[in-house]
Formats: sequence, C-alpha cells, structure tokens
Amino acid sequence: MRKESETPSGIRLMLLLKGHLREIMNRECANQTSIHLYCTGSYWVAFERSAYQLRRAFPDSEITLMREGFSIGQGSSHT
Repeated sequence: MRKESETPSGIRLMLLLKGHLREIMNRECANQTSIHLYCTGSYWVAFERSAYQLRRAFPDSEITLMREGFSIGQGSSHT
C-alpha cells in the first residue's frame, strides 16, 4: 500500500472531494473574505469563493476550472 505522500495529487484531490465535499461547500457558502487552501500533495487547491479571492489576490496565477471534481477546461493568464 502506498504512503499518503506517494499518492498522486490527482488521486488525493479526488479523495478530498469524495470525503469532504459537503464540508468544503458549506465553508465556502459562508466565505466572504478568506482563502481556504487544501493540500493535494504537490499542489494546493481552492474552491468556490476561496478560488475567486485567490484569483483576485494573484491575477497572474494559472487556473484549472473544475466541475464536481471533473476537469472541464484549463486557463492561464500566461497565454
């Protein structure tokens, strides 16, 4: 069995969403000013209002659009 640190980031993201999606969405529903980040190994992710606040704070950052855990597109301000 793999150690958690050896699990690929994409798998860790899916496990995060599977186990904590409702909690994350409830937190984001009430979020007005915070940026909540979640570690998925090599990457940090933000959802909903946190992602919006993060994009405002760092407009040149790369983004990947997701819908219910499935990637639907990718964007980058470096294009």
